[in-house]
Amino acid sequence: AYAQWMFGPLFQFSVEDVERLVPEWMRSLTDVLPRVAINPQAMCRDLQTKLHEFEERIPLISCLRNPGLRERHWGQICKLTGISQDVDRSAFTLEQLMAMRMDVFVPDILEISDIATKEANVERTLDKIVAQWSTQELELREFKDTKHDTLTKTSELFDQLDDATLTVQLLTVSAFVSPHHERVVFWVQNLNQIKVLLETWMAAQGKWVHLHPLFANPTVKEQIPQLAKEFDQASKVWREITLEASKSAHRVILEVAGKKSILTKLEETAEALERVQHNLTYFLEAKRKLFPRLYFMSDDELLSLLLKAERPAESAQYLLKVFEGISTVTLASEVDARARSAKLKASYKKAPTGRRFGLDWLDLELAAEVVAKEKEQRARSQSRLQMLSEHNEREDTEEDRIHSEQAELEARLRVPHCQSYVAHAPLLAAAPANRPPVHEATPADPPAPVATDAKPERLSSASFAPCMKEKNVITTIGTPDGELLDISPVFLHQSEGNEYRHVEEWLVDVEHGMQNRLQALIELASNQALRHNSLKQWIFFFPSQVVHMVLAMRFAHSVDKELLYERKTASEEVARAVRLSRQDPSGRKRASTVAAQRTGVIKHFTQTLEVIDTTLEEVLELVRRKEQGMTASQRQFLSTICATTLHHRDVIERLKEDPTMLTHEHNFEWVRQLRYYAKSRRTRTFSRADSVESGNGRARLSRTSSTRISRVSRDRGANELTPESSEDGFEVSEESNGIFLSCVDCAIPYEFELLASTRRIITTPLTERSFVTLITALHHLYGGEVSGGAATGKSETVKDLAKAAARPMKVFNCSEQLGVGTLRRFLRGIVGVGAWACFDEFDRIPSEVISIVTHQIAQIYTALRASNDDQLKIGLFYNVAGPSETTMAGYEDENVPLQRSFAMFLTLDPGLLQKQAKTLPSNLRALFRPMFMTQPDGMLIAEVYLHAQGFEKWKELAFKMSAVLRLASQQLPASRHYTWGLRILRATLTTAAHFKHMTISEAEEDIVQRAISKCPSCGHCLSRSTTDSSAFAAREGRE
Repeated sequence: AYAQWMFGPLFQFSVEDVERLVPEWMRSLTDVLPRVAINPQAMCRDLQTKLHEFEERIPLISCLRNPGLRERHWGQICKLTGISQDVDRSAFTLEQLMAMRMDVFVPDILEISDIATKEANVERTLDKIVAQWSTQELELREFKDTKHDTLTKTSELFDQLDDATLTVQLLTVSAFVSPHHERVVFWVQNLNQIKVLLETWMAAQGKWVHLHPLFANPTVKEQIPQLAKEFDQASKVWREITLEASKSAHRVILEVAGKKSILTKLEETAEALERVQHNLTYFLEAKRKLFPRLYFMSDDELLSLLLKAERPAESAQYLLKVFEGISTVTLASEVDARARSAKLKASYKKAPTGRRFGLDWLDLELAAEVVAKEKEQRARSQSRLQMLSEHNEREDTEEDRIHSEQAELEARLRVPHCQSYVAHAPLLAAAPANRPPVHEATPADPPAPVATDAKPERLSSASFAPCMKEKNVITTIGTPDGELLDISPVFLHQSEGNEYRHVEEWLVDVEHGMQNRLQALIELASNQALRHNSLKQWIFFFPSQVVHMVLAMRFAHSVDKELLYERKTASEEVARAVRLSRQDPSGRKRASTVAAQRTGVIKHFTQTLEVIDTTLEEVLELVRRKEQGMTASQRQFLSTICATTLHHRDVIERLKEDPTMLTHEHNFEWVRQLRYYAKSRRTRTFSRADSVESGNGRARLSRTSSTRISRVSRDRGANELTPESSEDGFEVSEESNGIFLSCVDCAIPYEFELLASTRRIITTPLTERSFVTLITALHHLYGGEVSGGAATGKSETVKDLAKAAARPMKVFNCSEQLGVGTLRRFLRGIVGVGAWACFDEFDRIPSEVISIVTHQIAQIYTALRASNDDQLKIGLFYNVAGPSETTMAGYEDENVPLQRSFAMFLTLDPGLLQKQAKTLPSNLRALFRPMFMTQPDGMLIAEVYLHAQGFEKWKELAFKMSAVLRLASQQLPASRHYTWGLRILRATLTTAAHFKHMTISEAEEDIVQRAISKCPSCGHCLSRSTTDSSAFAAREGRE
């Protein structure tokens, strides 16, 4: 081997063998030398010397055998050593190189070889990129049977292109790229050209794919023919591009990118589609103006809704975006819907003059007929059965007919108002005998049959079950809590032909049907509440929102009736007290008179308290029935009623504390409460008004000078408001009725918006003061600016007030990334709908955005105040059915319809404000009524919540729970993972209620203690620190 390496051609033996064997031989000789004799040792030393000399020549061999050496490198070596370049290098031997003193130039040769290696790496990397993109092909596939190809697997293609572009750009800045500089620059241009092609292609393809389904819809093409024509032209060019690309050198992407004609057509197509899409926004804007609730949907969602206009079974998923209280609908065939409508219209003539609700009124009349017919049929059935038993004979046909009639009556009485009774049916076991028997329903049972010819399908949340094509009429809407309400049929087809109606048209019908249905059900439920003393006899036959409203109206009527009686006799008792004080200077008779007066007041409120206590007992009895298997939403419904009833009782107790104030005309303790009143159906007298506009008609008023108004007439029902007749006042004659929410000397109309959830916050003194402040601000056409720390109930209070007034409520979570365009669209929506908007943490918005939005908000409130100011205020005070419209000019260079029910609220966090050092503009603050919310009464919240959840020792347990959390917050270290605010109290109460309903025999003290230990902060406390754990356990055990 040594002879071959020394005297053989340099480029014929393996360098790897030399580098491997020589070091091994050296190690072997080093190990052998100590163990051999003297003469052999001398021989070994000579061999070791030769190997050592050869080992020193290995770097030279490696450099000259470097595969990266090119002719330019050999030229440098020859020039360095003085060897002619014409010499045949393949015949060189190592001995010849040593003879030419080549070993002297080893350091310089090493440097040349290292440069050659790095330049070879650059060349190798570039070759890989060239090999890949010289053969990379476009993958085209037909798009949904449209005869138009689209590019697929684009994500992988872009990833590979980005990697290749980055690699080539790194090569351009390499110190060893000079030999390949022109080639690298060439491929940088090629890759950039490919990137431009793909980006332009995907831009055009994305717009085409997005728009093609829309313009494939014949209904949409009829509405926007010009845009459809432009899209067809762009689509034709797009097809030409894909055909040309598919023929270009077997779809090699490099060849396609080299054709300027394809790139030019792509750019023109992308620009054309961009114009179509830009003009499409005006079309969508027109849709939104016709139905402003569509502003709450994005462009993509609205386009999807329009695409599915002919497939209403797939469009229900967008209802929650439009109506927060509607998550399901039921479709029926047009034949069945028209048959039902014909039957209802046949009886419509029975409606009294001036009181036409359409189908809603007919339901009330139908219910009365059903009750009368039911009694008649039951009497006939009992008589017939008694006669058969006496004569011991049976007539099967007659008995079957009677039973079928009874079943039909039961179905007609149950279903029309709210189908959630099916889940509540087991709770009605104790219903009186005069009510129809309710079948024992299980979760698997279908809904009871409707009075119409067809039985509707109950569908899952936010979706439709598969429906037949002929089912194109909406007959029922459902809430997220599972309650189903029948509404006036909403036909999705045109009256003539088979064309579908526009989406914005039938959505308006759904909105009107929802509002009219709620209005009619509230009146019907009010009548049922007057007919039945027991709450269980009617509560489960109506939606929870209706039940809450009726109970609130009944409470306001009861208290007003007592206050009217006291005001009537106040003058007589005061005069008597004055006479007695003059006759009896000592004051004994006067004191006895005052005591008698207090006794009389307490006596007059006894009946109201008895009704409240009875209602509370009935609700708590239902809450505590664990064996009935109520769902969470049903139990929450009952708990909310219980909490509201507890608040009513507290109000009565506070009124009884100061009987002298009961004789006052304006008892502040009472007027500061939220009170619901229904308008009278006949002519009424108002004051301080010029005109009132309602949602269903315009009421005419004649000016007088009266300033006194009586809200309740003693001789009328709980659902009516009858102002006293007066020589001076406004006479209002109208055909529609409605409800308004009153607080202090202000009032706002009840909007009959179907609520997504009837869950209400627990009313505390802080909540009452907040409601007074906010409603007063709305009455004077101001917004509400609610400040306060975290978890003080700022947003929840605003949302609860919106629920109280049944207003559409939108909460907008502000952030630093919020843009002007998003806020503008949101403002358009809430202004057009007349919704309430709560901008949560408004101070998070960037200052430059706030300055622009401030101008928009100022325009809104300026228009709101400038348009018939007196009329607008009276409209808010006495308006009964719905908001009226005015016009706001100059909003984004166009006029926008403005609903007077619009309101805006801001929530601010002072801690965040101090941290970011951001203050709101003074002209924005001038439009809002400031209010600061402190920490609510946690003890009261715990008491009411535990009581409403059926705890027997609610007062004692609430005290212990509040004390434990308070002491823990005071004595445990202030760490980030310890939070003891309202959120942790709510979490603890919710956990305790869950444990209460899941267990039967566990003691209530153990339940609450287990709930406290399971709450997040307490869990951190018990797991993180032994000291904290022992301290918390001590606090818990002590309490």
